Amino acid sequence: MKIGSQTGQISVNSVPVTGSQMKDISGFVFQDDVILSTMTVTEAITMSATLRLPKSVSPEERTKRVNQIIEELNLGKCRDTIIGDTHIKGVSGGERKRCAMAMEMVTNPQVLFLDEPTSGLDTFTAFSVIQTLRSIAHNDGRTIVATIHQPSSEIYHLFDDLLLLADGRIINPADFFFYHIVNNEDELSLIPLQEESGSVEVLVQRVDGESNRDRIERLLGLWPESDACKLITAAVEAPCTAGISEDAKRTLASFGTQCMYLLGRESRNSFRNPMILRQRTVQYTVIGIIIGLIYLKQNGQAENVALQNAMGVLFFVSINGIFSVSQENLMVFGKAKHVFMREYGAGYYSLPAYFLTKVGVEIPLQIFIYFMVGMSNDVGRYFTLIGIVILASFVGFSIGVCCACSFPNLEVALLAVPLILMPMMLFSGFFVNTSQIPVWLRWIKYVSPMKYAFEGAIRSQLGGTSAGDKLIDSLFGDEQLNVTHCCLILLLIMISLIGLAYYNLRKLVIAKPIGK
Repeated sequence: MKIGSQTGQISVNSVPVTGSQMKDISGFVFQDDVILSTMTVTEAITMSATLRLPKSVSPEERTKRVNQIIEELNLGKCRDTIIGDTHIKGVSGGERKRCAMAMEMVTNPQVLFLDEPTSGLDTFTAFSVIQTLRSIAHNDGRTIVATIHQPSSEIYHLFDDLLLLADGRIINPADFFFYHIVNNEDELSLIPLQEESGSVEVLVQRVDGESNRDRIERLLGLWPESDACKLITAAVEAPCTAGISEDAKRTLASFGTQCMYLLGRESRNSFRNPMILRQRTVQYTVIGIIIGLIYLKQNGQAENVALQNAMGVLFFVSINGIFSVSQENLMVFGKAKHVFMREYGAGYYSLPAYFLTKVGVEIPLQIFIYFMVGMSNDVGRYFTLIGIVILASFVGFSIGVCCACSFPNLEVALLAVPLILMPMMLFSGFFVNTSQIPVWLRWIKYVSPMKYAFEGAIRSQLGGTSAGDKLIDSLFGDEQLNVTHCCLILLLIMISLIGLAYYNLRKLVIAKPIGK
């Protein structure tokens, strides 16, 4: 399906601004409250303050602002309660909504947009949320704009201004009601002014019930000629020099701050989520111990046996990063794609910081195995292998993200990943000499990240010795690659996959905006 583009102009005080400038002075609360389920209310708000407030704001001021927002939105009773989800008990729907509002308000935006803030809430909770917004608008002098469907009369009377929309176009409220009073006088005489249920949707239901498109089109046509439209147009076009000040510009927190905060959050998420904790305990501890014990200090073995063992463990270490990280991040982006998209889109952190924290958990496993196996004690060789493993993990991350962004649902992506990785593993050089691959299939080895990860690991640890060089020749033939070449090719593959993922993700976001 061909996707169209939207055009228009954004002005603040009659001064045209860019989308990024508007983002600096505004906050947006989506209809669905996407917050990491294992975070507490205080942690969620603190994260927003830590990563999004300018560096000029001291830690003490950040903490003070977080506490102030918590009290202002009546979140004191649940400040240390986790957000929760369908599997983990947490805060109520109203508290979750107010927490999402607090995460935006803590950055002190001049304008706050909310998409259907009462959606999914009961009558009392919905009224409480809108009442809180009204208090903020009046007491703090903020501009608050919210979309809402079928409000009760109590909620309706809390709004200062009302804008009726039909098909994305404006209907003047005065024209709307006047038209129905004139044209439906008999019907309106039967409708009470205010029912006990408190609904202001009676007239709207009359229009929808009759399915009269001509009536709606006529109302839409009345707006451009109305006095209200002329007054608003004149006010908008009035000359004004006060645009957006430079002080309003937001900047990301430092790269180190982003990484440290995300690492801390990832650790807390692992310990608070029983499923993730069990999975990672098995993956990083049990598997590490088993592999380490299998190859434990086998330096005294015959040369051919030692080379075979070294080849096996290097294959596992280099390939495991691609397999485990790709599967894990496929699940992360498949199940929690909205969390990443929401936070990244709101400017919480940069993509490199997110990458590093995701692959950082792989490093302890590689260190554990390396020293149990008794590989070379040379510091240079050790860090070279760790660098290759990190690059391989980056590629695995990119594969997982690319599949999650390229396929319509998680089930299809889960089927696609093994179909992509298994052929690449067969052409890695471990199972068959790459020079013996049929010519018509040989191209696969050139696009296999597993080949370059495995070859780089083998060359870094066994290269430079007569036995090691013979093994390398038997595995990879006469290829004139070295460790640097392997690393650069892995980097190129990673960049290509990220580019493809970004392209597909961008198409997804344009076709289906976040929160819809």
